[in-house]
Amino acid sequence: MTWGFWRSLPGQLLLLVVLGLVAGAVWAQVARPAQWLVSDGRLELTINASRDTFGVLLVFVAVGAVTALVWAMLATVLLGTSWQQVVTVLIGSLVLAVICWRVGLLLGPPDPSSAAAGLSDGDMVDDRLSVQGFAPFLVWPIAGLIGMLLVTWPAAIRDRKAQQGQRATDATTA
Repeated sequence: MTWGFWRSLPGQLLLLVVLGLVAGAVWAQVARPAQWLVSDGRLELTINASRDTFGVLLVFVAVGAVTALVWAMLATVLLGTSWQQVVTVLIGSLVLAVICWRVGLLLGPPDPSSAAAGLSDGDMVDDRLSVQGFAPFLVWPIAGLIGMLLVTWPAAIRDRKAQQGQRATDATTA
């Protein structure tokens, strides 16, 4: 595969899918889900459940910020800058988020009610990974736009200095 492939739509889609799969696997491995306690054949959340549930969400957001930032920087370097690239980064970052979320659900712990069958009182069962609401998904495109900005800003400053230098040269020669 050449750099030309990575500049094409199939190359960018492949990059999105691979990064989304890796991000989902990282989220599933790093996140520490809340735990349910088996008591009298029922499941009860432990006292640390709120903290752990929030921790799962924070890991999703952190993994997302890094993944979207890296992807947007790569995409901007490979594809250049234009208004279409901004749209590509926004949509691509959301696609990354959905892939990561679905892979994390697949690789994470199963539904606690099915996992608790046959366990005795006092046993602990991990909760499923979850993301409540849409807001955590919005971090991904925001990080993607920041990644795009980090790539384009130095070039814009360099171009502005070059234009100012050219104007100064034109003014002295005129």
